[in-house]
Amino acid sequence: MINLKIDPEFQNQIPPLTDDEYKQLEENILKEGKLLSPLIVWNNTLVDGHNRYAILQKHPEICFSTMPLRFESREEVLAWICKNQLGAQPHPGAEAVPHREAI
Repeated sequence: MINLKIDPEFQNQIPPLTDDEYKQLEENILKEGKLLSPLIVWNNTLVDGHNRYAILQKHPEICFSTMPLRFESREEVLAWICKNQLGAQPHPGAEAVPHREAI
C-alpha cells in the first residue's frame, strides 16, 4: 500500500460524504475489487480521492492506481481542487446533487 500524505487544507475543500454515501462508495469499491478512477496526487500528497483512500486503507487488498499531476504551488493545487468541484456542480435547473467521488 502506498502511503500518501494527507493535507487537511486540500481535504477540507471537498464536501464530506454522508454516512450512506460513504457506505455505498465502499460497497461499490469492494464489488469491483479495484478503483476505477486513479487517486490524484501531487508530490506524494493526495489531492483528490480522500474517501476512496480511506476505504483503501481499510481494504489493502483492493487494487488502485495514482495519477500524479504537476503543479507549481499549493495555490495551484487548491485552484485545481476548486475548479473541479465547481465543474462537478449541476447546471442551473438541474437537481442539486453535490459532487461525490466515483470509484
